[in-house]
Formats: sequence, structure tokens, C-alpha cells
Amino acid sequence: MKKITGDKFTKSGLPKLGEEELEYGMQSLVGFASTCDGVQMLHDDIFDKKASRILYVTNLHLFLVEEDATVGLRLELRQIGEFRGEDSFWSRKSQMCVTVRGGGTMTFLFESKALRDKIQAALGQALKTKAWVRIEEEAARRAREMEKGRFDAGNAGVTGILRRVEERRTKRDEVLGAAFTELDTLMAHAKDLVRIAEQLRNHQSRVNRREGNAEDAELEEYLLSMGIASPVTKATAGLLFYKQ
Repeated sequence: MKKITGDKFTKSGLPKLGEEELEYGMQSLVGFASTCDGVQMLHDDIFDKKASRILYVTNLHLFLVEEDATVGLRLELRQIGEFRGEDSFWSRKSQMCVTVRGGGTMTFLFESKALRDKIQAALGQALKTKAWVRIEEEAARRAREMEKGRFDAGNAGVTGILRRVEERRTKRDEVLGAAFTELDTLMAHAKDLVRIAEQLRNHQSRVNRREGNAEDAELEEYLLSMGIASPVTKATAGLLFYKQ
């Protein structure tokens, strides 16, 4: 447990709670003892032996404070391993034992079993919520969002608007620059493309002529088989074709 004094208390003498800290219960004590590694801790430097003490339970801490004084001890609930109630056949008073992770125990003595059970139930409920886990996850999420710039003040107001306009203009210039670069490259190769197209056209013309000559040879062979050695055509007779 950590010692708390002075500015850790409100003006009414209660421990100051965090923004997301909620009180679950409080109860007066008639006795308190703690041990660490088997050695009893008296805490005489903190508490007045004759003063009354109060146990506060929140969703994050267990507070042990001296009544009407700004001094006490604070234990994070995450440090609690287990807790249990113990009763004595010879005494009306009841106690609650709390085991601290990493070693150590604390024993709280109450005036009656009913008072002990009430605060013990509050402690059990607070531990069950594990509020510290949710708070840590939320803090981590906010940290990630800040890294992404979602909470960047520079993105807000007029400054943010001007910055976004400038970013869009820069991106537009980059896109246009890339487009004109590609156009220049295409124009540089335009002559080569035209030359290749002309070669393909000439090649196709030669192919067509060869196919036409083959058809003429086939026709001549067919006419010879019919006894026509020199057929008169418009192509061979010229103007005489019309006179004949």
C-alpha cells in the first residue's frame, strides 16, 4: 500500500478520486494489521493508535484512512490476489483478510460480521468489474488515434481547411504531371508507331497481290483446258474491247 497525505484528500477529509473512479462502499474499522514477507507492519508513522480508521472501496482502489485526518494508505485493486472473511468463536468482532500479489497480507477488523459482510460484498463487486482494464484499453485507443493524427489540432479550424486544400492541390499536380509525362513518352514514339503501321499495310498489300496472281493463273489454266488459248478481256484488249 502507498501512503497518501495532504493534497490527496478533499476538504472534507475524504480521498480524492480519479475522473473515472467510483465509490462502492465504506466502513469503520476497529483494528488493522498488515504483514510483508512474514513481518508485521505497524504503520506507526502513519496512524495514531487511538484514532478511528475508515475503509473505502472504489472501482480502482482500497483506501484505509484515519478519521478526521488527511493521512492514509492506498492499494490498487489490481494488486489484490484474494480476500476472505474470518470469524472467531470467542469474539463478536469479524475480520477480513486480503492477500496482496507479490507477497503480503492485510487484516481489517470490524465491529460485527454484518458490517464486515457489507464491505466485503462491495469489494467483491468492485473487483468483478475490473474497471482498470477498461480504462487502460481506452487510454491505449486514444493514444493510437493521436498517433494517426485524429486529434491533431493543426487539422482543425481555418488552418486545417487550408492545409487540406493545399494537400489536394499537391496531389492534383502530381497526377497531372504523371499524365503529361506519359503523353510526352507516347509522342516520342509516335513516328515509330506510324512507320510500323505503314510496314504492316505494305506487307498486307503484297500478300493480297500474290493471292490475286494465283487466282489469274488458275483461271488461265481452266480456259486452256477448254481450248481458249488467248482469251480477250478488257485488260488485254484495251479500247479494242469495245470495238469488237
